[in-house]
Amino acid sequence: GTKHEPWGSGVEGIAMFDENGHYSWQIMSANRPKSEGTSPRIPVGQVNCFFGTYTVDEKAKTYTVHLERCTFPQWDGTDGTNNLAMPTENELNITTTQPIPDPQMGPFVPHINFKRAK
Repeated sequence: GTKHEPWGSGVEGIAMFDENGHYSWQIMSANRPKSEGTSPRIPVGQVNCFFGTYTVDEKAKTYTVHLERCTFPQWDGTDGTNNLAMPTENELNITTTQPIPDPQMGPFVPHINFKRAK
């Protein structure tokens, strides 16, 4: 495959999964424009944040989420299943189970890698 960084380099985020089946996820590009006229109620640049509930299928090495709310409102109330891998106890690697359509790049499979915060 080919590596694409559609949001540029320096993308950062956080994913939190609690023991009761709730999660929260935030991911943002770096170097987003700053402006005095920008409202804090309207995201600037590439950002995607959402929260909801999740379940894990350890045998299949997947987890399924139910999005309660998202900065991309078309996703509110939707479900999705992703592959997961934990190469070490401090890493979480996520890929989608199905390619995602993109009008510019065509179908793609995101690869998201998290490291445990210290």
